[in-house]
Amino acid sequence: MGAGGRARRAKRRLALLIALADLGGVWALEQVTGALTTLADTAVDLALRRLVADEIRRGKLPGKGPDDAARAGGMVALAMGKMGAHELNYSSDIDLICLFDETQFAPDDRMEARAAFIRVTRKMSALINDITAEGYVFRTDLRLRPDASVTPVCISMGAAELYYEAEGRTWERAAYIKARPCAGDIAAGEKFLRALTPFVWRKHLDFAAIQDAHDMRLRIRAHKGLGGAIEVAGHNLKLGQGGIREIEFFTQTRQLIAGGRDAELRDRTTLGGLAKLAAKGWVPADVACGRPITTASTARSSIASRW
Repeated sequence: MGAGGRARRAKRRLALLIALADLGGVWALEQVTGALTTLADTAVDLALRRLVADEIRRGKLPGKGPDDAARAGGMVALAMGKMGAHELNYSSDIDLICLFDETQFAPDDRMEARAAFIRVTRKMSALINDITAEGYVFRTDLRLRPDASVTPVCISMGAAELYYEAEGRTWERAAYIKARPCAGDIAAGEKFLRALTPFVWRKHLDFAAIQDAHDMRLRIRAHKGLGGAIEVAGHNLKLGQGGIREIEFFTQTRQLIAGGRDAELRDRTTLGGLAKLAAKGWVPADVACGRPITTASTARSSIASRW
């Protein structure tokens, strides 16, 4: 059995064990989602290190030796979304941004290294994502990377920084609230996220972020046909009004606004972020318990009075 088959078998066994602990009331929700996330982290990390080791053996990563495979030769996978927040459920896909630290390579070697890391990313995604007779490990989505329609599946950290400085959008700022290095060169990934701090966490009051997030929410409703009265029958708990996505938008928008001045609000988890916002007075306690502010103008006046 190959690595892919072993990974799929491990996923089934561990998912069964986690489900038994879940259904039996042995584990709390955070332990369940945390264990599923740890499984995803481990699968991605093992795949990256194995595939990078193959590239090193083939002489395709200039200046790198066998010992460098332990840190994936300077490549890192950033966990985004629910994976970044340790909130994966049994059917979640995993959102990854794959980057490499170009400063670890001589300027003349960077294009060759880039090509190797692109191969590694494609093979890693196939190993984890592709459906075989053994099933799949996790559905894998690489489309959160900068300008995904035109960029390769793995880009340099320098190129990513330039993109976010020049063209980064509000939804990308929100996405990075949950970002964390999960596989490969963790230290390089943490350094990259520190460099993005001014992009994500701005010191000034950003009303444009409120309006932008509100507009995105309305566009999702319109695209999915989820407007109108809320009814139990047929209600979309994920994308519908008051659903999971709207709760996340609500929380992340207020974190973006207030988190630039108060680092304690920079919580990757949705429930943790809501609780801290409520504790600091940025949202009323009843909002944190499930009654969201529904308009951008109401949110703007509420936040302006708090500021």
